[in-house]
Amino acid sequence: PSFAQSSLRLTVSEDTAVGTAVRNVAATDADFSMNAAIDYTIVSSTAGLFNISSTGVLSVASVLDRETVATVQVNVTATDQGIPRLSSTMVIDIIVGDVDDNLPEYSSSVFQMNVAENRPANTTLSAVEAFDADALVNAGFVYRISAGNAAGLFSVNPSTGLISVTAPLDRE
Repeated sequence: PSFAQSSLRLTVSEDTAVGTAVRNVAATDADFSMNAAIDYTIVSSTAGLFNISSTGVLSVASVLDRETVATVQVNVTATDQGIPRLSSTMVIDIIVGDVDDNLPEYSSSVFQMNVAENRPANTTLSAVEAFDADALVNAGFVYRISAGNAAGLFSVNPSTGLISVTAPLDRE
């Protein structure tokens, strides 16, 4: 048997349900009758994330998580039923596509800063830092002050996390 191409690249979203067929692979064999019957098997794969049926249907075998495994290489062998049994292998590189399934996390659970009350308006005081394990557009987030700033004396840069004084402070 032989595959039309020796390698293939495809993307499978990390939220694809277990059992979902993602590709049908096919090899051809010039023999006749039983000698031309082909069975497909996975001979090596990353973490057992994919299965292949004996008829060549590649499907998701386990929950995918792009943050754990971003790429998977599956080596599929097509074997005929002749004597001797002949085979060929196709390499399938699978990119696990990202979905927005992670919340941003701060680098610290508490950020504390002391501020002198004579700081002029628009003075940068400090920065908070967060990260998101998702990729590309799904990793984006904005900073905002959600509580404790009723007087509006502080601002945060939505993209950098820099915290500034917006007006003169008066402790008294």
